[in-house]
Amino acid sequence: MEGDKFTDQNLVSILSIDGGGGIRGIILAVILNFLECELQKLDGPKARIADYFNTISGTNTGGLMTAMLTCPNSRGRPLYTANDIINIYLNYFTSIFCPPRRSLVWKLPFLERVTTFFLGPKYDGWCPHKVVRQLLGEKRLHDTLTDVVIVDYDNISDDLVVFSNQEMTKLPSLDALLSDICIGAMATPGYLPSHNFETIII
Repeated sequence: MEGDKFTDQNLVSILSIDGGGGIRGIILAVILNFLECELQKLDGPKARIADYFNTISGTNTGGLMTAMLTCPNSRGRPLYTANDIINIYLNYFTSIFCPPRRSLVWKLPFLERVTTFFLGPKYDGWCPHKVVRQLLGEKRLHDTLTDVVIVDYDNISDDLVVFSNQEMTKLPSLDALLSDICIGAMATPGYLPSHNFETIII
């Protein structure tokens, strides 16, 4: 039932949404929708994936799905259903991944690394930035309805940055906008440009 994720203190439920870059993300969305539909058969149409997991994590566009599943609406319930994610991918995919720059050059796979080195990533960054900000608004990491784990990469420190509610309790400056976290997680080298943003400075 809704909220049962907290009833057994010895059990920790974790959902990992790995990878799914580009259009492949629709596969993950379909699987998540199947899971949510099965949960609704058990506990009714208001059941949401975030009700059943202590922690939800994701990489790349899986990070965006993690944020969407746990981002609250004005009533304190998940802003998006898993089916919403499918529709968003179908309706906004061409916006998130605009026609690649230098399309003729990018049709030559053996030139991919050289092209990236000299001319930059395959896609312009403004498309995903605009869409993700529309989806997540001004919500921050502390707003999520359950614990999340989304991993970004810091080009300056040359190291991973783990954005999670647990880490945020030790380092409050990690309380960044969910949109910034997700845009950074989606910035696959060679395909999308790196995303510069600042967290809250304590």
